[in-house]
Amino acid sequence: MSDTHQIDQIALISAISTELCRQIPGLTVDHRYNTIIEAANLIVKEFARKPVVGLKGVGLNAWLASDDVGASSLYMAAMLTGSCSAEHAYPRDVDDFGRCVRMIEAVYQEGAKVPLDPMLNCGPHWAMVTTNWLSWETMYKAEKFAELHEAMREAYAAVAVGN
Repeated sequence: MSDTHQIDQIALISAISTELCRQIPGLTVDHRYNTIIEAANLIVKEFARKPVVGLKGVGLNAWLASDDVGASSLYMAAMLTGSCSAEHAYPRDVDDFGRCVRMIEAVYQEGAKVPLDPMLNCGPHWAMVTTNWLSWETMYKAEKFAELHEAMREAYAAVAVGN
């Protein structure tokens, strides 16, 4: 399966216009047509490029410019490095946690001691993530995603009970 896709721009423009008219019957989009074209062009361009993910050891700036940045991994990077800012977020599922793992791999050199302790003070969910990091990371890297999902669910349920 290819990481890139060729999208038919004209068909996409037509589909966007049709959807807008479906949502707002009688809508005329003549004066907004260039905006529809711009939106379609952005989508076509995005799907034509190869995603940038899983770049070990590239550093914070390259990771920030990648397609592998989620809300929780960005928050974690902000708290651990102080070099960027982000709104509070924690990994809510296995995919979110995976982005956190890959952020660590991208920003820190392999074998380096990652200073996770600051995350203990970022709320009860992050305390659970930090406390369970090694076992969760092991499950993630072993592709035991169902087991990791259950472990995260149980840990977060304990947080909910504690509140």
